[in-house]
Amino acid sequence: MIGLTLPQCLQAFYILSAASILLISSIPLLSSRFLPYGKTAIPPTKDEQSKESVATKASPLNSILRRIASYQVPHSYFNHFYIISVISSLFWGIQIATQGSVLQSILNSTHISDQPLKQSIDRVYLAWFCLLAQGIRRYYETVYVSKGSQSKMWVGHYLIGILYYAATGVAVWAEGAESLRNHQFNFAKVSPMIAPSFRTMLVLPIFILASGLQNDCHVYLASLEKYTLPQAALFQYIICPHYFAECIIYLALALLAAPNGQIINKTVFSADIFVMIILGISAKTNEKWYREKFGKDSVKGRWKMIPFVY
Repeated sequence: MIGLTLPQCLQAFYILSAASILLISSIPLLSSRFLPYGKTAIPPTKDEQSKESVATKASPLNSILRRIASYQVPHSYFNHFYIISVISSLFWGIQIATQGSVLQSILNSTHISDQPLKQSIDRVYLAWFCLLAQGIRRYYETVYVSKGSQSKMWVGHYLIGILYYAATGVAVWAEGAESLRNHQFNFAKVSPMIAPSFRTMLVLPIFILASGLQNDCHVYLASLEKYTLPQAALFQYIICPHYFAECIIYLALALLAAPNGQIINKTVFSADIFVMIILGISAKTNEKWYREKFGKDSVKGRWKMIPFVY
């Protein structure tokens, strides 16, 4: 990564991770082992186990893949993602406010782009606060709203999630690295600094509405009998409206965190691309699961995740 700016390093991480997941999803031998989790991670039947045993004996590759896929963690570990998100946000918030040594070390050792357009301090603070709020809300939902599950997920999925949330705590301020070099935090200047702009007044309500929509979806799903077909509200039209809300939340973050003179923050938008790809694959898996369990008519006419697009 020598010669790359901090934003470019983060963008590379998001895009390469998303590309890797797309590659895995395109190869049935890999996707069936490493991608399903939650209700879609259905244990194989005895007949399937028998066929798998024969295939394993016939192919060393099958044996290796089966062994790798066997390393799993409880699905309940999802709440670790949001613990990491909140910790990351709080840590970098303190570093920014105090000009902490870790931040200074990164700023002094990272190549800074010569591009004149940079993320302003007020947008750094706003994006930081929104990400912190998102992390706190999602942690609350995973602990106090969502139902417990005995299902598991592949450890690689878990580790990618941990890295994603840790990295995104940096992504919201990375394009403001130049602004942070000589910034001195002052409580007296915070209010005028974050005075609403036209962009904030337009995009912040979208962030709030998408967050509320996602919360409503999670509350509704938690109210259902386990593994039943959601049919109320937006679930009538979209198979995974809570995924759609997640994509909008990160898109709003990318707009709020945009450097001066630019429409969008490329680093945060790269994170949103990662979210769209991984949730898009999950939405497709959910559609297949609903179709097999409740019949093809159960999902007929519904979008998987993004209305009029996917």
